Amino acid sequence: MSVKWKLLSMFAAVAVMMGACSNNEGTATMKTEESEQTDAKPKEEKRGEKAAEIEKEEANYADVFKQALAELEKAKQGQKVDFDKVTKLYEEE
Repeated sequence: MSVKWKLLSMFAAVAVMMGACSNNEGTATMKTEESEQTDAKPKEEKRGEKAAEIEKEEANYADVFKQALAELEKAKQGQKVDFDKVTKLYEEE
């Protein structure tokens, strides 16, 4: 065989392999999209639960911060401040 025919057959073989690979990827992505759609509902529920937990934690931090500020406001008024209480508030939360 001549060099032309060898190169032509190599390009044809590569083209066939690339075509076969692209079809497999296309069907693979379709399958994963279907499975993602079925799995999406439980993930959304989990995200909702996590968001609620995060909001509760943020509310707890806000309460702790307000309590600490109230205790530290005593210093501005010239009263005795319980710094151990402030420290414990931050350590607990």
